[in-house]
Amino acid sequence: MLQRQESADTVLKNQLREASAKSEHLMYDVQTLKMDNADIRGKFNALEKDNDELNSKHSSLIKCHQEIIAKKNETIFQCQRAITELECMVNRLKAQSEDKTRQATAEVALKYETRNSELQQKVDQITSSLDKEKATCEKYRVELKESLKRQIEILDKHQKFKFRPNSDTNVRLNQPNTALDETTKALHHLQQEYIDLGKRHSDISSEYRELLKTTELSSSATLKEIPDQCSVHLLTYQSIYEDPSIILI
Repeated sequence: MLQRQESADTVLKNQLREASAKSEHLMYDVQTLKMDNADIRGKFNALEKDNDELNSKHSSLIKCHQEIIAKKNETIFQCQRAITELECMVNRLKAQSEDKTRQATAEVALKYETRNSELQQKVDQITSSLDKEKATCEKYRVELKESLKRQIEILDKHQKFKFRPNSDTNVRLNQPNTALDETTKALHHLQQEYIDLGKRHSDISSEYRELLKTTELSSSATLKEIPDQCSVHLLTYQSIYEDPSIILI
């Protein structure tokens, strides 16, 4: 009985010893787990803090992104409105420019039309004056021609009387001489008027050439014939002044 009891006590002690060792080992494991748990909790808290910061940054980024998108949309709207206003302004300025161009063109056309009309009137006046002067010159040319004919006839009579021995020769010679002097004076007077007409033609021709220099008329080719006529008349005046006998031609 005692042996059995001792054996039971021994077994019980061994079991108690093993239980105590296991308990210590479990306590150590519990402490280790607690430490690991505390470490894991600290890491978890740190990760959670980092996550909160990331979430906060993400929220800030989302907010900034939304603000940027809102600003971009506002900028796009303002740009579109500015483009529309600029297009309207460009169209308005273009229309104003076209109106001013048309108005300026019309004013220039009216100005040139008025100027051409005035110049045409001057040309018509000069042409009329030239025609009148031409008619006057022709009249004087005919008169000079007739006067020269009379002078030649008188000279012929003078020559005939010179070689006829009559008693009244001196009286008859004096009469042709007097008529010859009067005819010569009239001829000189007509020549002087002819020269004056030549000067007037020269002045009118100079005025006409100055008029042609200040304008560009579409009918300039036709109008250029008038100065040529003036030149012909001037040459005629000079020739008559040098030799009046050419009037008989």
